[in-house]
Amino acid sequence: MKLKEFVEIVELGKSEQNLLMDNPLYGKQLKKYKDIILKTDEFSECESLDVLEFPLVKSKDGKVLTPYTIKLSDAMKFKGRCYLLSLTLIPEMYDPSQILTPVKDGAGIGPVVYDPLTFEPKRQILLSYNPSVHFNFDNKFEPTEEFKRGEIHKLLDKVLDNFDEYKIKGHREVLVRGLFEVVENGDEITTNTYDVDLSIQNPEEVGYLVYYIEENVVSPGEIKLEIKKKLIPPHLKEMFILELGTEPARITEKMIDDFLEKNDVPKVFDMDRLKNMLKKNKEVEDRISKIEKHDSKVKQMIKESKYGK
Repeated sequence: MKLKEFVEIVELGKSEQNLLMDNPLYGKQLKKYKDIILKTDEFSECESLDVLEFPLVKSKDGKVLTPYTIKLSDAMKFKGRCYLLSLTLIPEMYDPSQILTPVKDGAGIGPVVYDPLTFEPKRQILLSYNPSVHFNFDNKFEPTEEFKRGEIHKLLDKVLDNFDEYKIKGHREVLVRGLFEVVENGDEITTNTYDVDLSIQNPEEVGYLVYYIEENVVSPGEIKLEIKKKLIPPHLKEMFILELGTEPARITEKMIDDFLEKNDVPKVFDMDRLKNMLKKNKEVEDRISKIEKHDSKVKQMIKESKYGK
């Protein structure tokens, strides 16, 4: 089994329970799947697999280690000692050159795209029609404009009535985050040496938790305040407090990110951004789907009323 297949199966199970896949498989959640992950093509040759619970860990010599993120490829294999933090199936992506191509019967439905100025979502439908296919050389039948329009309308109705059959398929990729001694990606081989101290799996032991307040505009005149936190390496604790203090109301996420960048701490994958992307995509897809179903029903009613007359 490929690792992507496993992640897709887990996501399918969540969707059947009406749960959004707005969180990656992270930390402790992965422990119950450890044996299955070891049997996937990508991890089948690793020497050992341990699950990490936090985005900062310590080596046995006291060095702070930050798990990194890899975009999975079909040829990738993990070997040696592997320390896994998370698996994430990212939103569906599309090849720009294939974003509007026929899927069936010369027709296709493109993905939801956003206007760069208004951010309004829209979706395009491609209809291809060749009038020469109806030309009959025996009786010299040549399609009239009315006939051509009728054929195009039939194709449009068919597309709207069978929406999923005509949708252009995108692709989803998996992000793997952790520490891996050997990563083989075709002819490219990356090697590292890690000696993680698995006895230290407490954030206070591997880093300093910084709390900050994030403001989100819920509606005009209404602002939601949310307390969030980030983990920074323990050796930077005193420096951080000296420069920025400890008061959450005076600390912003940008201040923390700038501090970490200034001190050469690798930037980790933005989980909150991923959750917002998934949630937004799901809401837009649901809204557009309802509109399209409604339009399809209205068209069907109009068609039936015409035939009824």
